[in-house]
Amino acid sequence: MFFIFVGGIEQQPRQVLKNAVGRCPWCGSRTDVVEYEKVLKVFFVAVLRWPAGKEPLLHCHNCETFFPLLFP
Repeated sequence: MFFIFVGGIEQQPRQVLKNAVGRCPWCGSRTDVVEYEKVLKVFFVAVLRWPAGKEPLLHCHNCETFFPLLFP
């Protein structure tokens, strides 16, 4: 029997706290302050979600990058 597992864990924004706070340092697109969660995906389907962190992060709309509020 041969089985290939396709899945992984990724971060996703859960709730937007503030819109258009700044610019992404990598692509220059607008960023929002968000609460985020970790998502376990199996075969590209979300199976399990759980809160990831206590502190909100900045989230870029274009490159989907998360980075801390006090990013230099």
